[in-house]
Amino acid sequence: MRGTRNQDLRHVLFAVGALGALGSAQAAELLDSYKLALRNDPQLQAAAAERDALIETKPQARAAVLPQLSFSGQMFRNRREQTIQGQMQPINISTDSQFGLTLNQALFDWTAFRQLNQSESRVAAAEAGYLADEQGLVLRVAEAYFDAVAAADALEFAVAEKRAISRQLEQAQKRFEVGLSAITDVQEAQARYDLTVAEEIEANRTLRTAQEALREITGVYPSNLPGLKADMPLTPPAPAKANAWVENALNGNLELAEAILNVDIAQGEIRAQEGGRLPTLGLQAGAGYSDQGGAFGSETESASIGLLLDIPLYTGGRTSSLIRESKSRYIQQTALAEQTRRAVERQARDAYDGVLAGISRVKALGQAVKSSQTALEASEAGYRVGTRTSVDVLDAQRELYAARRDYARARYDYLINLLRLKQSTGQLLVDDLAEIDRLLASNGTATESTP
Repeated sequence: MRGTRNQDLRHVLFAVGALGALGSAQAAELLDSYKLALRNDPQLQAAAAERDALIETKPQARAAVLPQLSFSGQMFRNRREQTIQGQMQPINISTDSQFGLTLNQALFDWTAFRQLNQSESRVAAAEAGYLADEQGLVLRVAEAYFDAVAAADALEFAVAEKRAISRQLEQAQKRFEVGLSAITDVQEAQARYDLTVAEEIEANRTLRTAQEALREITGVYPSNLPGLKADMPLTPPAPAKANAWVENALNGNLELAEAILNVDIAQGEIRAQEGGRLPTLGLQAGAGYSDQGGAFGSETESASIGLLLDIPLYTGGRTSSLIRESKSRYIQQTALAEQTRRAVERQARDAYDGVLAGISRVKALGQAVKSSQTALEASEAGYRVGTRTSVDVLDAQRELYAARRDYARARYDYLINLLRLKQSTGQLLVDDLAEIDRLLASNGTATESTP
């Protein structure tokens, strides 16, 4: 029951966060994307319908143990023609009617009562599964959003690199024309320029693919997705031990909670099917009225009450087969729960390591951007005085733009791993997107930010 209350609380917090995102007039692009996904994502809509369908199993199971009241009635119009010793008798027309009311109440039905108990677990599993899908939507939106922003970054870097190499090509041509450099410098610059043109084409295609992936979730094409500010903080996970996060994940992960509930359901199904070998006992009460028309008609009122006992003696092997099937289902769900448990442990450790590695990687790539910028300036200065070649400058330019691209991607990956870590423990909320929103630049993708 504690797990169910925790899931209900998460559901309330999730709903409040979602409503806040929907009602905010100043919502940033990431929350805007989530708002659209919350309304338009087919995967979440299907999950909601699946949850609602499973919730209906509870009233269905309850109905099987509640009183069943039925009414029946029939009415006939009779026409009777009779000939006696060749003489036609008067035509006899009469009306017969009969009405009945029957009440049935199960007193002992092992299978029905077990399935009623199981319905609680089915509803809890449905809620846990839907909450997991809600958290999955938060992560899917963030991943698709930052994939699109990273693709826009890559395109901008590709365009900037092409412009820089174009200037280098023009400079090499002028130096060749006045005899200050060899034709090989022009050819190297031209080859590098052609390569950047191809890379720009590929970057354009990658951006369109990323935008389509985001549209698949939100239902609309994205535009002007802000990137991250230059001064984004890098916060390590707290607690600062991987085992603590793994323990939290094993206790709070929603997919694992659903899997464990499915094991309980499968185990209960074995006991429910064993009820097929037990007798059932029910109470039946009825009242009736009949009216027989005609010359010898009569009216009859009746009432009855009694017990119905049904003892199964032989069912053709069906009950035994159902029990074997339910045992196999139990083994299956147990294996799936163990698989989920191992996956959750791996995901928690991987996300934790990803956050720590992400912090180190962002710092290292930030320094690489600075070093690459310094190296490019030194190569350009050396090229002007003849101590460096055109190839040195081209290589330095490529390293600089590669470092900038990797630095931007590393910052996005750091945030995604933070969200994955929270998802692994069942703690991911819409508020986490709001926190990231505050890190976004307000004037478009922050591709030129420097560490």
